Amino acid sequence: MLDVFTNTSMPFYKFGDLVFLEKIDTSSWIKFISERFNATGKEIQPKDIQLITTLADNHPYYVQQLSQQAWLRTEKNCNDNIIFEAHTSIIEQISLLFTTITESLTTNQLNLLRAIIAQETALSSERVISTYRLTSSANVTRSRKSLIQKDILDEKAGKITFQDPMYYHWLKNEYFKNQIL
Repeated sequence: MLDVFTNTSMPFYKFGDLVFLEKIDTSSWIKFISERFNATGKEIQPKDIQLITTLADNHPYYVQQLSQQAWLRTEKNCNDNIIFEAHTSIIEQISLLFTTITESLTTNQLNLLRAIIAQETALSSERVISTYRLTSSANVTRSRKSLIQKDILDEKAGKITFQDPMYYHWLKNEYFKNQIL
């Protein structure tokens, strides 16, 4: 998406100011979500809203979607079981999309994602390259850049994160779950 506004060959090049939005902090979500539940005669505890924001990594779209799915499943009092059920349902609904995305990736890109999910930080180290079969440090760099261009990963201040927290969860708990290195 950034390319549309920053690439000189694109029609919206320098169309306006670029504004990078930060994630909404958990305390703001606690106030907002509890008000929305209370307005409809339903209750949710701050710890359960914190669970929602954690599962959604404070990603506004997913916090709202997960909150809505939890609200729909709640008769009077929301709890962590309802939230986990809603979370699983959301991931099941978009798992076909995740499968399609994953099938478009190279083996090296998948191996890099596996290393990132395993919380490896020295991605170009000999140990990580060997353990995750990443072939070379140059390949790590190419795969990282490609995954950023595909909007799968994001890099801020040298820290690599997943743009989609549900995709991260699906990869970690479904796709890579039973795969052995």
